[in-house]
Amino acid sequence: MAYIKMFSPSADDYAYADGASMLSFAFLLRNLRISYLLQEVREFKVIMEMVMKMTAPILSMFACLYVIFYIFSIIGIYGLGGLIREPLFHSEDGIPNNLYYLVNFNDLGSSMVTLYAFMIINNWPAMTDMMCNVSG
Repeated sequence: MAYIKMFSPSADDYAYADGASMLSFAFLLRNLRISYLLQEVREFKVIMEMVMKMTAPILSMFACLYVIFYIFSIIGIYGLGGLIREPLFHSEDGIPNNLYYLVNFNDLGSSMVTLYAFMIINNWPAMTDMMCNVSG
């Protein structure tokens, strides 16, 4: 059915997208079925039991991390929201000659990405210099 929707002569973009989503769902079901069948293999069963036991602690850790990021994002939006914007040229306001102005606290999504970049210490000095220059 998915191939018919995708490759029929009168297929438009929506029919192609619908067929592609149906096809990806079929592949997902196929992979879930093979994992269910592999439960019979002893080694794979041990791996699956470990994954199932680790799911709840990992999800609780991600929930705690999200709450902490949300709180600090709101604080960042309140303190630095709207200060960092796309410069007219790349040397305005001490913003380095790259796309660091995209790391900002203008909205919740950008704040979460900014905090994640700070968490993994990805180019941390350049980002903090930019934020210090902008905030005065």
